[in-house]
Amino acid sequence: MWTRGEVGVLIAKLNRVPLAEQGVGKYLRGWGLSFQRPDKRAMEQDAEAVRVWREETSPAIRARARAEGAEVIFADQVGLRSDHITGRTWGEKGRTAVVRYTGNRFSSNAMSAISTKGRMLREEAGTGADDGPVGPGLRAAHCPGDR
Repeated sequence: MWTRGEVGVLIAKLNRVPLAEQGVGKYLRGWGLSFQRPDKRAMEQDAEAVRVWREETSPAIRARARAEGAEVIFADQVGLRSDHITGRTWGEKGRTAVVRYTGNRFSSNAMSAISTKGRMLREEAGTGADDGPVGPGLRAAHCPGDR
């Protein structure tokens, strides 16, 4: 990844011509480049597995769903808990600082899914510490633009 400053240093080193960052930006734009935020890709990503998914697995799933009158959805689950987090502080040696806080906590689990046609499904459950995982019954959520 290059910044205008780094490109300017390289130009100065190679051509002995110092340029301000604004000037470097003008040259870069003139050469057809633009300032961009790069895509992030997992280093562990397996290109062959992605190809198999796109060309074989996904089409087979869609075909089966069509044949069965089913709908393909992509789902994810999240859990939240309100634990108290105490940072660190400076204090007199031998006298540990004390922070008072409540032991009461709450937690919540949520699951959502979206269909390949843009229909949103969601479920919320688990408002206490002893609640189990989110159940299987996703319900349709109204989304702007739904018909």
